[in-house]
Amino acid sequence: MGRTSNDNEFWRPPEEFPAPAAQMTPPPEEFGSGGQSAPAGKKRRRLHWLAAAAAAGLLSTVSLFSGAVKAVPEPVVSPTPMAVVAAATVTPAPTPTAAPTLDHTPSPSPVPTATPSAVPTPTPTPEPEELKVEVVFFNFSAAHKGFVRLTHQEAVKSILLEIIETNFDSVEWSKEVPEEKIASGYYQIPTFDDSETYFKFMDRYRDGVYIHLAMRATVTVEGENGPETLVFTQDASEEQGWSAKYWPDDYTPIWQGEQYYPGCFAVTSYEALDDYPDMRMGDYDDADQNGGLCVTLELNDVPVPADECVIAHYTESIMHYDQDRDEYVETGRYLYYTMVIIPRPDFAPLSGTAKFKVYQRLKGYDIVWITNTTIQYGDS
Repeated sequence: MGRTSNDNEFWRPPEEFPAPAAQMTPPPEEFGSGGQSAPAGKKRRRLHWLAAAAAAGLLSTVSLFSGAVKAVPEPVVSPTPMAVVAAATVTPAPTPTAAPTLDHTPSPSPVPTATPSAVPTPTPTPEPEELKVEVVFFNFSAAHKGFVRLTHQEAVKSILLEIIETNFDSVEWSKEVPEEKIASGYYQIPTFDDSETYFKFMDRYRDGVYIHLAMRATVTVEGENGPETLVFTQDASEEQGWSAKYWPDDYTPIWQGEQYYPGCFAVTSYEALDDYPDMRMGDYDDADQNGGLCVTLELNDVPVPADECVIAHYTESIMHYDQDRDEYVETGRYLYYTMVIIPRPDFAPLSGTAKFKVYQRLKGYDIVWITNTTIQYGDS
């Protein structure tokens, strides 16, 4: 089987997932990815409530003092000498008959009842939002890829990712997810090649056991009564692999019967057992709406029009070794291949940089996976 080239993969999360950057929050950055829960304890800030109460108290204080009358003291004027003298020379009038004494004691003024200031009703503390963990794991032949995507990850303390061979419960790869990736809500694993695993258990695979890998995420969260552990396991989803290449004008076939097109670029599928893989030139929207593999190509940063491509199919007979005849014989079954062939356009030089981008809706997940592959073609 073929192997994927050294590429730089990333997942474009759906609109509801800002990635894994955004994404996933990054996204998260969406997986998604891809797979995906347990309530997580979460301290809520109440500073906004205290600020509201303080503001209400201040307003009531301002209201109380704004209604008070300010007493402005008038200047004290001493009686003039004339006034004193006149008072001394006045002849007192005869005392009249005493009249009934009237009580002129003023009634006490009513004490105004203080109106209590309005106390704001505290806003109910919302329930902590539920943690969601999405584990996506798939492979193109021997090359395994995947990621973990989180939503409402505030309570997550740590994540241990492992790739395990499920037949023998053997850990083939492990990684503690960095804290900053947990905070972003998205972490993509490096490409894992299963060749070493295959050769390690090769003798046991010959007994009818086939290689089977899964990714396991052990998530530690802060629960109500202390740390809690959640475990998520996702089997690898078999996806259609492919390779990108360029055949120069003077290309010589490497093996007998090889399908090649001199002076052309091509994205060729890996073998399929049931039918020709669905491949064409197109972009993300095409893959999102119609599925399959969609290819774009830039030569020295200039896009190649989609109408430049040709779609080719070919088959290969599956052979079986006949011990009695000591030779390989046909089984009547076939392997199916599809090629997106792109002739080098007139504007492109004989050598340069070719940038392929392949958009692929995964069969095991409702996401479009994007792979970038750059090759140097020609003499450069």
